[in-house]
Amino acid sequence: MTFAESLKKLRHDNSLTQSELAEKLYISRQSISKWELNKSYPDIDKLILLSKIFDISIDELLGQDKLLRKDIIMKSTLYRKSISILKYLGLLVATILLFLGLNFWSNQLDDLHIQDVKIYNTFFAMENGKPTFYLYGKLKPTFASYSGGAFTQYNNSNGSVYGYNINKNNVTIDGQQTHSPFGSKEVVFRIKSDPKHGLTLLNQNIYLIGKHNHKIKIYNAHTKTQPYSINQKDTQKFIKQNKLH
Repeated sequence: MTFAESLKKLRHDNSLTQSELAEKLYISRQSISKWELNKSYPDIDKLILLSKIFDISIDELLGQDKLLRKDIIMKSTLYRKSISILKYLGLLVATILLFLGLNFWSNQLDDLHIQDVKIYNTFFAMENGKPTFYLYGKLKPTFASYSGGAFTQYNNSNGSVYGYNINKNNVTIDGQQTHSPFGSKEVVFRIKSDPKHGLTLLNQNIYLIGKHNHKIKIYNAHTKTQPYSINQKDTQKFIKQNKLH
């Protein structure tokens, strides 16, 4: 007995019209008619529903219909493959979104982490007749403190990326960095004296300031010393050489 014959017999045995059976399956009457005329086959989910309606196993419902059995096997295999592909695609999309999210976060500017900075050298140099202060350092590669690229472009008008704050006795340099492990590790600060705007440098303590207002003194105006300098720990020589008393 084919599936079409089995379905028609089960429907008659349960006193159901094609319309009534179609209503239970949430499909059109024409679909039932095509099944019973052997013009098409139901999907797997409809076969499961039919087995429940008639209270028989799918195996009994299929009878000796080899074509339908083959069709179901193919659809089941295709279904499983489709689910696997969708899972992998979902995992791929999630991975891409995670990467983009981490990349966006890691490139956000943050206040410089002072504990990340290893200062190699500081010194004064004359540029166009004015003392200019330089700081060279590197961000230590430690994940715990979010090492990243230090951005050191200078903008005197608005202090963007890094700037400074001035009062009579002190200059504080504000640094910024990213969380990206792929960014530049180099830390380079350059500040040129500007007496008209209260920036004398040699007569002001210079601090590097970072996150949570942590700061380190890199030039002591009272003793004229630079603790991190290689050749100018005592800055008096530079002052005398350039007649900057």
